Amino acid sequence: MPVTYAGGIHELSDIEYIKEAGGGHVDYTVGSALDLFGGKIPYQKLLEL
Repeated sequence: MPVTYAGGIHELSDIEYIKEAGGGHVDYTVGSALDLFGGKIPYQKLLEL
């Protein structure tokens, strides 16, 4: 069953935790945490992940 984690991602370490805990089976969305919207996560870095 597809699962997407949405909300609560504030930094790149949150994404790494989701990947580890979900065993690669959990997708995620990032919104306001992106630097495009004033957040800390660089958009370019997110594309590399």
